[in-house]
Parts: sequence; C-alpha cells; structure tokens
Amino acid sequence: GFTLVELLVVIATIGILVALLLPAIGSVRQSAMRTQCANNMRQIGLAMLLYTDAHGGRMPESQHTVSEGKKAWIDSLSPYTEDVDVIRMCPSDPYGPERVAVRETSYVMNAYVTTEAPEEERCTDRDLMSDSQTMWAFEIAGHAKPGSEFTDHVHSMWWFSAGERTDIVFNMAFEKHVQGAIDTARHGEGSNYLYLDGRVEFIDEETIAGWCKHNPNNFGNVVFNFVLPSPGYPPDG
Repeated sequence: GFTLVELLVVIATIGILVALLLPAIGSVRQSAMRTQCANNMRQIGLAMLLYTDAHGGRMPESQHTVSEGKKAWIDSLSPYTEDVDVIRMCPSDPYGPERVAVRETSYVMNAYVTTEAPEEERCTDRDLMSDSQTMWAFEIAGHAKPGSEFTDHVHSMWWFSAGERTDIVFNMAFEKHVQGAIDTARHGEGSNYLYLDGRVEFIDEETIAGWCKHNPNNFGNVVFNFVLPSPGYPPDG
C-alpha cells in the first residue's frame, strides 16, 4: 500500500499538473471563441456583399431608420445566409443570450455606412466606397446592454472633434471608457473587425490605441471613416 507521504506527493503532483494545464486550456478556449467570432463576421460580410449586390449597392437600413417593428440590420441579411441566428452572436459577448432574445447582434455597424451620420459625410452606397479601407462592423462594447441606444450601430461621427480629435476617438472607441461604443479587447489583447470587402482582421488594442492617439492622418483608413484620407479630412466638427 501507499504511505501517507507517497499519497501526499501524488496529490501534490496532480495539483501542480492541473495548475499548469488550466491556463493552457483557457488560452485554447479563448482562441477557439475568437476564431468562431471571426468566422461569424466573415459570413456576415459575405451576406452583406450579396445584399448590396442585390440592392444596387445600398446598405441595410439601421434600426433607427426603418419602420416600427423592424429588427436589427442583421435580420435584413437573413435571405443571404443559411442561418442568421447562428452568426449573429460572438461567443464571448457577455450579453449574448439576452441579445438573441430581442433579435439583436454582437456586431455594430459603422455609422458612416448608415443614414445616422450627417448627410454630407455618410455614404450608404458600397459602390462609392473604398472596400479595402472601410470598416463595416465592430464588436459591440461589453457594457452595452440589449435594447440600449448603441446596440445597432456606433455613432462614429461622435468619436472626434476639432482640437481634441486624437484623444476623443481613442476614448470613445475604447470599451473600458465609460462611453465606449466598441470593445477593442474582446478576445484577449484585441478584437475582430469586418471590412467592406468582406475580410475580417484581428487587430490588437495597442495598435488601435496607436492609430488613434499618435497618427491622426490614419483616421481615413483605420478606424471609422468611409473613404481614403483626403486633404482637409476629417472635418472640423
């Protein structure tokens, strides 16, 4: 039989092995959820491309501009994907089940591709945009509860103002900020971003912070704008 000392050694060894394995298991799980989220966004991007092709380049309407009783923009994509309910939620969204119950999504559209942005700045016709530079959708902020104002699209036109542009864009985009609209670290060190050409990129939070705080000339092709940078852009206001 085992002596007490031998039994304690075995228990201690098992405990050490479990302690070593748990972080690895957590990392694998996080990676799997990040991959699933990216796959969801790719399928949404493909459905978006099919939708705009079928509607002469026009984007789906946002929840604020459709008639009463309509659901989130993602439901407009239902005819163009096998099962929109499978792809509407990020597995890491803390409010996932609650959003499903009210027909919302974990992904928020860029205001500049909706009618929510000022008329002189928005562009709801995909044919007039830069597909490889425009961000179509972001991952919703973790604190944005279902049914709140920012669950359909972000008000990206509020993310900057003259004189304070670099700080405001960073803070308004940052999930941990009290008014953050998107989650820049949903999957560990970063989040997934859907572009207008249907591709999805994982961008780490530090990179987003650098773009916003240190390189304002990149605004046009990195965070929210709908066209390539041009002289005098972003607008002062």
